[in-house]
Amino acid sequence: INLSKEISWDFNSNLEKMSIEEAWNEIHGKLLKITDMIPPVAHVRGNKTDNSNMPWINSSYKRAIKAKNLAWASFDASPSTESLSYALSKQNLVKEVENKSKRKYEKLITNDLKHNSKAFYSYLRSRQTVKSMMTVLRQENGTLTENDAETAECLANAFSSVFVREPLGPLPHNCFNDCEESISNLIFDE
Repeated sequence: INLSKEISWDFNSNLEKMSIEEAWNEIHGKLLKITDMIPPVAHVRGNKTDNSNMPWINSSYKRAIKAKNLAWASFDASPSTESLSYALSKQNLVKEVENKSKRKYEKLITNDLKHNSKAFYSYLRSRQTVKSMMTVLRQENGTLTENDAETAECLANAFSSVFVREPLGPLPHNCFNDCEESISNLIFDE
């Protein structure tokens, strides 16, 4: 998308010759044209692995995470059964500390529900499993989807265009003949 033609516009010389209504219509038209050319950006709140924005995070949890990361770094530097068991124990400790911190935070907000219901309901909404993220998509013909069925169809078309349809049934016998190297002398011991 080349926006330089749309953005480069001499506002001062053009606006002096126009009335307020004409100037507003001109600026509004330019902005609409630019926003139509740029696809919408979906902002993801966070993922399950990133707990830094979770309200129950406290200093003991952060210390446990740091100890776990150091233990795994030690294991990566010199792998041994002792360092592996130590890293696994630190990983289990992090899970225990996280569960304790969650329970403590949940107890705190439920005890304070009468005075501060906003924190409780905010936490409750954040724990919901069903979240509708995408509501409107631009279809191939340029129009926007109007309902969930059209959105699902648009997504299905986009995903199906990436994959190759293969015939049903067994694979052809020559599909693996392109290998240049083969493994010989393979022995399995129990």
